[in-house]
Amino acid sequence: MPHRCALLTALLALLLQSSCTVNAEVAVGSPFPSLSLTDETGKTVTFDPETSLDSFPGRSVLLWWYPKADTPGCTKEGNAFKDLNQAYSVKNVAIVGASADSIAENKQFSEKFGFNYPLLCDTARA
Repeated sequence: MPHRCALLTALLALLLQSSCTVNAEVAVGSPFPSLSLTDETGKTVTFDPETSLDSFPGRSVLLWWYPKADTPGCTKEGNAFKDLNQAYSVKNVAIVGASADSIAENKQFSEKFGFNYPLLCDTARA
């Protein structure tokens, strides 16, 4: 398991360095900025631990960003997180996926593979 986490962390770092435009610099170890996005069901999900609006009060969140719904790599990763969701949940960690895909695309992706965690739609690439 530690190797898988290290691999995912390294992969995420490479993806961020090579393919993303960063709107604001976030220092390593800093709190996640407040953010509200819509999930695949149309529900607003908010990350804001400083207020009562937070969708995951008292829980840690494993936020999984993926480039495109229903592509081979994203499907493999999504299924791995689906399989790990119960183990993380026991440790009070919520798994949440996010991409720039639309609500319809993420809903179809989630339903096709039976994902047991929300998929957020960052269509504005916040």
